[in-house]
Amino acid sequence: MSFFKFLKKEPPPPSAPGTCDYEELYDGMRAEVLNPSGERLYLGRIRLYAGDKLDVLADPGDYLPRAKYNQPVILRCAPREGKTFSLIGTVGPNDRKFWRVEKLQYPQAPENRSFFRQPIDAEGYVRSTAGGQRFPCKLVDISGGGVRVVTEKLFQLESTFLLESTLLPTEDPFSITCMVKRIKVRPQASANVKKFEYGCQFVDTPPSVQQRLLQVIFILQRRARQDQDRE
Repeated sequence: MSFFKFLKKEPPPPSAPGTCDYEELYDGMRAEVLNPSGERLYLGRIRLYAGDKLDVLADPGDYLPRAKYNQPVILRCAPREGKTFSLIGTVGPNDRKFWRVEKLQYPQAPENRSFFRQPIDAEGYVRSTAGGQRFPCKLVDISGGGVRVVTEKLFQLESTFLLESTLLPTEDPFSITCMVKRIKVRPQASANVKKFEYGCQFVDTPPSVQQRLLQVIFILQRRARQDQDRE
């Protein structure tokens, strides 16, 4: 059944006290709860809570599976007007009637729809889209819309190259076309060697590839938060 068929008007559940940090949300908004792989876990309605958390309630007569504490999820939210949007977070208290989703954040910045950049330590290769030799590169940070890489290969501003990299050992490698938007020369110990740092925008990225990329970035963000919590 289509997700948008669920957007019928029903009385919203009562709000919990406090002010939600996300102005786009409202009580009773429909939301799909997905796992990081994009598989639907259930469909429910939002109950606003204070700060960076909310409850997603089961529909009347439905019973939810129990979730693991700190389990990562994606919320795909459907407002009455406008496009659907996503939030990511982790599951807190939950039972058969609701899941509380905490540590909410946008996969991309809401003010300008430019994507957050996630620091990353990964190796890869770059190659001109016209073909030719592959050159090793290091990924510095990445987002759903672009990447920053360092390599000895010189590219021109506004030129394009193919980036090939495995961002997680458990994931298939990515092959994404990048357009150079910024160039910076990296100082090296040897005067005979130059390395270039490129700020790049992804171009012609298929939606399925971008969705998989966002899922990987979500996992990287979750691991970074877990490392911070342990410190």
